[in-house]
Amino acid sequence: MPFDPRPSRSDEDRLEALQAKIGTLSREGQALIEKDTAKKEVKAKAKALEEAKKKEVYRLPLVHLHPS
Repeated sequence: MPFDPRPSRSDEDRLEALQAKIGTLSREGQALIEKDTAKKEVKAKAKALEEAKKKEVYRLPLVHLHPS
């Protein structure tokens, strides 16, 4: 086994490192979830706006192009 000049890590150090790693992963995961949710909200709003526009077109009174 090669010599490692670094001091060996205690169980407490390992636990702290693991907790820090988990916390980082949790924050990254949360950021991804929030980003994905924001994208979905924007997409849903755009879809709702498009549907509302379609409904408005159908509500407009018919215009007669040729006078009777």
